[in-house]
Amino acid sequence: MRDEREELRQLMDEFKTAILVTRGRDGQYHARPMQLHHNGPEGALWFSTSLDSQKVADLRADPHCAVALHDGGSSPTYVSISGIADLVQDRELIHEMWEPGWKAWFPDGPDERDLVLVRVRPLHAEYVNPKGGRAKVLAAMIRRLITHEHLEPDQKHQVDLPH
Repeated sequence: MRDEREELRQLMDEFKTAILVTRGRDGQYHARPMQLHHNGPEGALWFSTSLDSQKVADLRADPHCAVALHDGGSSPTYVSISGIADLVQDRELIHEMWEPGWKAWFPDGPDERDLVLVRVRPLHAEYVNPKGGRAKVLAAMIRRLITHEHLEPDQKHQVDLPH
């Protein structure tokens, strides 16, 4: 039996961008693409943002959030994560995690007062990662057309993660 947590960790390392989903005070869900930082401590997902952003306001009102990972192409592989977010303003950590690509949003660098880290601590993850990729998905689609059976390209894995 393969270790689903290890497969999930390896799979997540392949993604550079994530969709962070928050719930606003109006009850509506808000999704936005975010650059994913992989090297953060504690196995959490990390993002950088502005303190005055709507996502920060959303997370202050309700720290529950979701993160979706998909490459946007025709790959059948995806990851969906439910978690709890908190805002981290630790300047030492911000300096440690600073990436040059953030300069477009934070021209003053890691000392910019508006810069805050969003740490998402995963509670639950679901993922599909078919061995055989697009060929397996295409085969499942053809079988479905012929047999009218509901066939998925691969099993959905569910992993509860420690809080």
